[in-house]
Amino acid sequence: MYTNREEVHVAVRESFNKRQEMHPAFSEWHEPRAYTWRPLWDGILKSDVLESWQQDSSKWMLRCVGAPGSGKTTFSALVMANLKDNFRGKGDAVACIFLRTDVSSSDASFVEDVLESVLHQLCAKHIRMAADEAGAYVARYQQCFATGEHGHHDDFRMKILRDALHSCLDLLDRAFLVIDGIDKCSPAVELLLENELLSLAAKGLKVILTSRIRCCRTSSVAFCDYCPQESRKCLGVYWICNACKERGVGGKDSHVLCQSCKAKGITCKNCGNLASFILPYNYVELDLSFNQQSFERFIDRDLEIEHGDLGLYSTNEDKPPHSDLGRDLVMARNHDALTILRRRIAHQSGANISLALLHLSNVHRLRSVDSILSPPPDVLPANIVAFFHAGMRRIGKQSRSQRDLGLKAIAAAAHCGYRRGIKYDVLDRLLQTPTKTLARHQPTSAQSGPVVSTIAGTETRRSPLVIPSHHRLDEILHAACGFLVVDNPVDALHLATIRTYCEEFHVYAREKYSESLLWAHSELDFDSVGLYTDSGLAKSSSRSVRRSQTAKVGAKDRVIVQGTFPPAGTPAFGP
Repeated sequence: MYTNREEVHVAVRESFNKRQEMHPAFSEWHEPRAYTWRPLWDGILKSDVLESWQQDSSKWMLRCVGAPGSGKTTFSALVMANLKDNFRGKGDAVACIFLRTDVSSSDASFVEDVLESVLHQLCAKHIRMAADEAGAYVARYQQCFATGEHGHHDDFRMKILRDALHSCLDLLDRAFLVIDGIDKCSPAVELLLENELLSLAAKGLKVILTSRIRCCRTSSVAFCDYCPQESRKCLGVYWICNACKERGVGGKDSHVLCQSCKAKGITCKNCGNLASFILPYNYVELDLSFNQQSFERFIDRDLEIEHGDLGLYSTNEDKPPHSDLGRDLVMARNHDALTILRRRIAHQSGANISLALLHLSNVHRLRSVDSILSPPPDVLPANIVAFFHAGMRRIGKQSRSQRDLGLKAIAAAAHCGYRRGIKYDVLDRLLQTPTKTLARHQPTSAQSGPVVSTIAGTETRRSPLVIPSHHRLDEILHAACGFLVVDNPVDALHLATIRTYCEEFHVYAREKYSESLLWAHSELDFDSVGLYTDSGLAKSSSRSVRRSQTAKVGAKDRVIVQGTFPPAGTPAFGP
């Protein structure tokens, strides 16, 4: 038995020294890049949802969703840094997992390795316990490592890990876990990991995840019953009266309070109870989308940091002397060129930080405004194409079935209009229809299906209607690796619309820049399903793979939308 805290520390350190190598799919640290501009993230980092998640009463997981290139890893690193700055007590601990590579369903050790890493990070430097508690705790932790050394069954090792983590959480005042890129796990592994994390969250571990994939589960729409009608808004975090819910008082819905009203001690309007309010959910989703004004300031700052003071008042930081382009842009006759440039970057990037930086890097190579004012060529920039190529390579590294599903789903969505997308039930039927090659070789009887009239009055043979599921939608979105999004709430799946995640990627997929997507499109039998006009069916392009990929932007992107940029010379936040 250990008699003092130092002996406990020594015993734990010795156990940690026996720890096996970290799983190659993740690391425990990520340093934000030097060019990270923190004011861009202030709106998200100071959001009500993120602040509510940190409170002691919150037992739910926070899932932060962002498209490819939206800055999820940077966000995770900033959250990690903020937590370590704000919670520095002896009983506080922050653990982090940054996924670097994809994790397949066959990787049986991954979940165990993640939990082992979390245990290591939470307890290595944050042991605060009485001597009589220490012996059992250290023995349990040492047993965890011994099971691995002696080849015990996975279930037994997992039980030991859970027990050790629960003991650790009981001894800490506050414990946080940041997991970045959970979508890199296969759906099966992600589900196993989330189940373990839900159990730990119930024990007090505050878990925040980032993912490209939105959870396709039904979610309640809630409004505070106490706030004035004119100021009510849809709530991400809310409380309900559990006493009324259990007794069936108040009709179908229980009394709902927002976080602010709950903090004020507002009681239930039905039963007058205060103590029975609960958080009726296991997770909350936070969309990692930037405030438009902040994003435009980010673009302005990048232009001024590179080309000198352009009169945009984007930042108080020191600015370099004017570049050749900067000297041109500040001339009175080129005022419109600067406005066009700023709006074009904002429009092309679609509030996506990675796409914005790629477009800005192209601008930084310009020497005069002539390139800004001249009509852009009919191809996407080479670095944008390379960015999307990398995404397609990631899809291609999946299992054959997942790879084909992801590529075909993207090709189908790109076949339709960007704004309207394709209805989920139509997409599901299309993906389940045999490929053109297979269909041609099937017997006539096998190809037959019920005759369904289309909107145009023609007849199309269609396979029997199968109601698609949330599980199937999850599978499609995972296979597409975040390059497809669901526009509508998914409570009614027949209303769900799927589209490509941004307009430039839609151009990339539709205009056949990718040989993989060209193949996927050729495999889809669009004539076999009824695509209605509200699915945005577009005529397929017959062109071959794009070979010229070095110019600026496609002709489809020439229209400059009206932005909210202030005129040059107007302070964004004061001098």
